[in-house]
Amino acid sequence: MASRYRVEYALKQHRKDDFIEWIKGLLSVPFVLQAGTPSQKLVTREKEQETLERYAVILRDVEKLIEAHIQIVSEGGSYSQLKMLVPSITIFWTPLPLVKAMYALEPKLCLAKRSFVAPSFNDVRAILGGAQLNYLADNGLDMVSFDGDVTLYEDGQPLLPDNPVISRLIQLLSRGIYVIILTAAGYPSRTGQEYTDRFSGLLQAIEDSDLKDGQKRKLHVLGGESNYLFAYDPLHGLQWVDADSWMLPVMKTWPHDEILEILDTAEETLRSCIQGLNIDAKIVRKERSVGFVPSLGQKLRREQLEEAVLETQATLQIRNFSVPFTAFNGGNDIWCDIGDKKLGVLCLQHFFNISHPSRCLHVGDQFLSAGNNDYKARAAATTVWVSSPHETIEFLDYYFSFLKK
Repeated sequence: MASRYRVEYALKQHRKDDFIEWIKGLLSVPFVLQAGTPSQKLVTREKEQETLERYAVILRDVEKLIEAHIQIVSEGGSYSQLKMLVPSITIFWTPLPLVKAMYALEPKLCLAKRSFVAPSFNDVRAILGGAQLNYLADNGLDMVSFDGDVTLYEDGQPLLPDNPVISRLIQLLSRGIYVIILTAAGYPSRTGQEYTDRFSGLLQAIEDSDLKDGQKRKLHVLGGESNYLFAYDPLHGLQWVDADSWMLPVMKTWPHDEILEILDTAEETLRSCIQGLNIDAKIVRKERSVGFVPSLGQKLRREQLEEAVLETQATLQIRNFSVPFTAFNGGNDIWCDIGDKKLGVLCLQHFFNISHPSRCLHVGDQFLSAGNNDYKARAAATTVWVSSPHETIEFLDYYFSFLKK
């Protein structure tokens, strides 16, 4: 049976990451040259080191290409050698110590002991994430934003008290780092009750913790991509933050008529998709978002979801709206939000007076370019791409382990 990642990442052009695929291709050469026979699973230490060093040679070259790209972009240039090799490359906020990350992750990845499975998409993704966390551990981190579903908790579930990620979030707060749940879920109520219910396990744990009040106040929730901000108060829980104090000036000038036109156009497109693709779902319209959710007990097919989100994106892009929007696949529903996570991260940096994107991290599970709402955060902060809440915990533990060295 084909794995989920083979279906998602290998067969669908719009679901590929060119940079990861390029590195994977580079690493396939030493794999072929160094692959052993089936009887060599327990290879010698000398053989392992030789194999890893071949991978390291390539990753060192990639490190140098990234550093050169950063330098050229900082000087106002646009075309580096890396850009020519991977045309879709945009910006790196920091160098990436890929070799160090590979060696640190080798006990988990077992790259040197594999004879039949070459370094994969997931292996490269893990090395990139590990390298980013390694750099941040050495150079400082002021803010971490997390997607919600499939990053902190399973899709559609609340953040319950027994979720092991909670202790890691509290550890970040204890170090004076801003922790933000940056979620697409948009609830415009000023009471914040929906977010309080959704994140009750975390909020209760913070209340019961020995964190200082100043550390507790560093927890925030930004909902609807970049629309509703709530700050944690030690006495009153999540409290509404007025938009005038944290939204970027340009966001305050967005024409209300254009926002309505975007939502109307998206709603019309989604209704057409429901009818044309025989989707058993209903439209949900909110103040700054519109989407469809399946009827009770229904599970929508991936192809239906992808077709709907891509058609919605294309329809809106043709109209050339000035107001940013995000159309994305939520796993079993489709949504179109006003704003995006790039703006969300930029708003937070402005609100917290953080000097540079290199001191901010966004962790999420949706970084492919089409129909995925974490992708745009790359333009505002460093990022780590996870595939599950368990991986989020692993990466955070990896970060903490490097802080101790």
